[in-house]
Amino acid sequence: MTDLLAYLQVPAMGPALRRAVKDGGLDLDALRSAAAGVVGAEEPEMAQLRRVSPKTLLAVALLVLVAFGLISALGEVDPAEILATLRSGDVEWLVLALVLAQLPFLSQAVATRGACPRPLPYGPVVLLQMSIGFIALAVPSTAGRLALDIRFFQRQGVPAASALSIAAIDGFSGFLVQISLLLATLVFGVGSVDMNLAIPGDVNVDRLLSLLGVLAGVLLVAAVLALALGRIRRRIVARVRPMATEVLQTFRGLRSVGKLVQLMGGNLANQLLFAVALGAVLVAFGGRLNLATLVVVYVGAALFGGMMPVPGGIGVMEAAIMTGLIAAGIDGSTATATALVFRIFTFYLPPLWGWVAMGWLRRHSYL
Repeated sequence: MTDLLAYLQVPAMGPALRRAVKDGGLDLDALRSAAAGVVGAEEPEMAQLRRVSPKTLLAVALLVLVAFGLISALGEVDPAEILATLRSGDVEWLVLALVLAQLPFLSQAVATRGACPRPLPYGPVVLLQMSIGFIALAVPSTAGRLALDIRFFQRQGVPAASALSIAAIDGFSGFLVQISLLLATLVFGVGSVDMNLAIPGDVNVDRLLSLLGVLAGVLLVAAVLALALGRIRRRIVARVRPMATEVLQTFRGLRSVGKLVQLMGGNLANQLLFAVALGAVLVAFGGRLNLATLVVVYVGAALFGGMMPVPGGIGVMEAAIMTGLIAAGIDGSTATATALVFRIFTFYLPPLWGWVAMGWLRRHSYL
């Protein structure tokens, strides 16, 4: 029985049993603790399991398809030229860029604390953001991040439904900050943005537009079918309505001006720090752009990557950043090298220390 308790968890169950557990409202954590008490044994740590399903295989296939299509649509890029540009990078600026690329963890922790009505310890929240960076690569889906958030907030005495609303408020406020930055720079002229939005001649515009059109069409058809089919529509409403209610209740709890300043200020600092890190990488390869232009390039790429159905924006973000830099007057090889290194610093390397952060949170019972 003691050996079996380590596998008393949802990932170890088949679809039918998972539905039965959900329909029955069974708390597996409580069952595991009670069973350990009955047999007189200490509750073992849960076995680390990984499931491969048709959904995950489809996500990987979609990731490869979109990444290949977008990158190839941006024209022929000489690998030797890119490699030469990478080798010419200034090491000191690259080290500075690597450090700057990790600072958004600190600002995002401020925003998360602002989204939560209850006081949270700052250090563990920072480690939570790092752990999310690991989850985003190891389990490329929103569900993995939400599960981590819910577990963390539950350990802090926050109900699961409220944890979902905190994540929703935090994410939506970040979206508002991104839109506000684009409006301030492009519409109201805050800062000097010098970008030529005309696509370079060597870019296959028809191929790029066709790919984006197909992706938009697939999303539109999926949305229409979901609304047209009564069963799916009822499931969506059943999921969204409780969350919307919790979001409203949690938002009403954010009556403190300090909380709102933390929420919006943290997200604003988050975007600015990413833009500054992008600028540092660009300087390392011999290019320079002002802060307003860097903000437009990064925020535009982040919004575009968020709309594409690709986990982590792999391939999409790189292509979008490269396109924005080229539109700002950066040559193709420098733009490509900058986009690749920036994504390495902000997405592909952070899971290493995110894994360490997750281990610390587990050892100290935050997860």
